[in-house]
Amino acid sequence: SRKRVKESVPDDSGLDWQDLYLSGELGGVKVPQLKSYLRSVGAPLSGTKAVLVDRVTELVKQSLASTKTDEAGA
Repeated sequence: SRKRVKESVPDDSGLDWQDLYLSGELGGVKVPQLKSYLRSVGAPLSGTKAVLVDRVTELVKQSLASTKTDEAGA
């Protein structure tokens, strides 16, 4: 079986993911919005809502860490 390469698409959820992460409110986001973010970064969309929230949390955490690293190097 061939694995399809997931293409990144723009996140059309309209949410500020970093703000939601920092305020601890990712758990209140609906599954379609979580999937929209995950789709935009090419991450897997499978799993329960808790799995999706964990996945988004990790990705946003990594994004924040790389942003801080970029700022420190500038």
